[in-house]
Amino acid sequence: MSSLAFETWIEGTTATMEDDKVIIHCTNPLQKNWIQALYMPHIEQAIEKVYRKRMIIQLEAPYELSDEQFMRMWNYMIALEKQTWSLEARVTKVERQMEEIKKRSRSTTRAHRFS
Repeated sequence: MSSLAFETWIEGTTATMEDDKVIIHCTNPLQKNWIQALYMPHIEQAIEKVYRKRMIIQLEAPYELSDEQFMRMWNYMIALEKQTWSLEARVTKVERQMEEIKKRSRSTTRAHRFS
């Protein structure tokens, strides 16, 4: 998990235990739904590893989202993620072009020194 993903989705949560149940308190329903959809298997494995037994894991948020609200937000987040990937690819391409320009500039400078 990237530090950005951790800061966005996990940071800010708290947890309490009741017998064999771990209750993860989320700050908002989007965080709750996102953790449920993407990170629950990892959380379950980590808790089982620490406590050496399976625990019931419950996510709670101060209020709930309807399925329609969640899907709208999910689609928006996916669209943002795709835009981010596209921007990262473009930045990488520009960085490569800049490196190529630097290499050419160095070789041109060396060629002029030796002539």
